[in-house]
Amino acid sequence: MLTHILRYAGTAMAALMIAANGFTTASASEPAFKEHCSKCHTRPSSVARSFDGNEEQRKKAFDRFLSTHYAEDPQVRAKIIDYLLTVAR
Repeated sequence: MLTHILRYAGTAMAALMIAANGFTTASASEPAFKEHCSKCHTRPSSVARSFDGNEEQRKKAFDRFLSTHYAEDPQVRAKIIDYLLTVAR
C-alpha cells in the first residue's frame, strides 16, 4: 500500500513540476508576444494553431513566417514561438 501511495505521489509531483515549468516558460515569453504581436493578434490561442505538424515542424514554420512578419530578431522570434507553442498545448 505504501508503495502505491509513493508511486502516485511521485507521479503527481512530476506532473506539477512539468505544469509549473510550462507556466514559467509561457510567462517568461509572453511579453515578447504582447510587445510584437498583440496589437493585431488579440487571441494568442488562435495564432498558436496556425501551423500543423509536430512541435519541431511547427517551430520551423513559425520561424520562417515570423522572420518576414515583424519579428526579424531571432531571439524575439524564439520567445514568441516558445510562447505560442506553450499556449497551444
